[in-house]
Amino acid sequence: MEEHKEFYRGKRILVTGGAGAIGSNLTSVLAGCGADMVIVLDNLSSSQKWNVPSLPNFTECTFCHGGY
Repeated sequence: MEEHKEFYRGKRILVTGGAGAIGSNLTSVLAGCGADMVIVLDNLSSSQKWNVPSLPNFTECTFCHGGY
């Protein structure tokens, strides 16, 4: 597991669907691994903005697609 953590250290990572249950947990783990920046892209169609963790190396980008 430590080898996987080391791979993400210092990287910029985009998590699509990052406001969902799995994506928000993945975002927390990646940020905890030492990723330089974690970016979340989500249209909030089946998730909530409050589900996205608030971390120092985290940037939130929400994509909203019209026509729902």
